[in-house]
Amino acid sequence: MVIDQLLKLYPSAKIVPIPDWKDKAIVNYRINDQWVSIVKEELDSKQRQLLELLSEREETETTNAWWQFLSQKETELPIVSKKIVKIKIIQFRVDHLESREFAYQWIRAFASFFNKIIDSFWVNSDYGLLILNDSKVVLENNELTTMVQLIDEDFGTKSQVYIGQTWMLNEELPKIFELEKQIFNQNDGTAVSNLSTDVISFMFNQSLASEKLFVVLKNTITSNSEYISMIRSLYLNQNNIAKTSKDLYVHRNTLLYRIEKFNRETGLNLKSMDDLVLCHLLLC
Repeated sequence: MVIDQLLKLYPSAKIVPIPDWKDKAIVNYRINDQWVSIVKEELDSKQRQLLELLSEREETETTNAWWQFLSQKETELPIVSKKIVKIKIIQFRVDHLESREFAYQWIRAFASFFNKIIDSFWVNSDYGLLILNDSKVVLENNELTTMVQLIDEDFGTKSQVYIGQTWMLNEELPKIFELEKQIFNQNDGTAVSNLSTDVISFMFNQSLASEKLFVVLKNTITSNSEYISMIRSLYLNQNNIAKTSKDLYVHRNTLLYRIEKFNRETGLNLKSMDDLVLCHLLLC
């Protein structure tokens, strides 16, 4: 009934099997298990808000050929140029996206950071992938972090990005991707990460995190919110006291006092990279 009324109200409205998210002149809504496409100019802001409320938030995963292959639902390789023999997979998770149109704008802005893009798509409402053609990411992690933060400021979102390694495009790729996905899923909130930044914490969580010794130590650390922010900032700044005090908006002497206090309470010296890495792992 609702779809019939929409088709009568809006001349451009039509039922489509798969929405075309790349056409910026139209908007798409999922109503009663069907996709309805409408020319954007036919809707004012209130009508669009109403249709967003009526639209079902699609939580099922995409039927994109790359995702079907990577998630091992299909065994055939996606059709690409024979020249493409290696790829890199960029994973991203985005919170607070207001609409599907908003999501498309976000992914378009994010994709502009990279070149040689084979495909970009949302897997579900907050998780998606970029597939790159053996492309070396020109930007360093800190530069990409700045870029992601700028996008989040523009869109009012909170994003996490995992930069995958370069892999051969063959039948072994899905199993490799599954591990990269697991590593990304245990990310502690870092805006941009990769195998080098996350693998140690991943291995730690797989084997030791549940041991009583580490559980007690973690509880001691997390009992004080100042310790949490201090450890994370020291780790990100590679134990640079000046940068950390600036990031935490505290005086250098105040930071040194907190480090000494932490040492007295835990026996761990955050000036030591070994101790600092251990504390960082406990917070992952």
